[in-house]
Amino acid sequence: MSITLDQVTKQYQGNPVVNDVSLAVAEGEFFVLLGPSGSGKSTLLRTIAGLTDVDHGRITLFGRDVTQVSAREREVGFVFQNYALFRHMTVGENIEFSLKIRGEAPAKRKARALELMDLLRLPQTYYGKNVLKCSGGERQRVALARALAYNPQILFFDEPLSAIDYKLRKTLEKELKDIHRETKKTFVYITHSL
Repeated sequence: MSITLDQVTKQYQGNPVVNDVSLAVAEGEFFVLLGPSGSGKSTLLRTIAGLTDVDHGRITLFGRDVTQVSAREREVGFVFQNYALFRHMTVGENIEFSLKIRGEAPAKRKARALELMDLLRLPQTYYGKNVLKCSGGERQRVALARALAYNPQILFFDEPLSAIDYKLRKTLEKELKDIHRETKKTFVYITHSL
């Protein structure tokens, strides 16, 4: 299994948001958590990624207990609902960011960014373009490329398409499925609607 949760609980002000959740996600699976807003989906995702501590339970990734391990050491990618792109950076700088903080050489970072731009159908001419000048769908692709840049085995998606119009959302959903098939990574995707 790539992800195993054993009785994971997270409370805020004494109220359980995630209550005694146990589940297993197979390696390479595209796992979807569906539920209404406020049901604890994002909190659960953040606990698995290490962005939020758990109050009780155990989280293992590929058989390794990561319950007390920092998010950076879990080596997972995360695509947020609001993209969380750096507004002052170019498309290329955003994609390369995780590689830069890991000390990768500039030429290697750029090569990886261009490779991912091709995979995600972003024109290479966008490499130097400020992300604020990109459309919503293009920003989503940049966020996904940034999450894939350092080659994590697990990618988390926190309602990444909810702010995009229906037609574009359906196109991007198909593209995500294609990318999943091509990369063979474990995807955990949360949404309030299908």
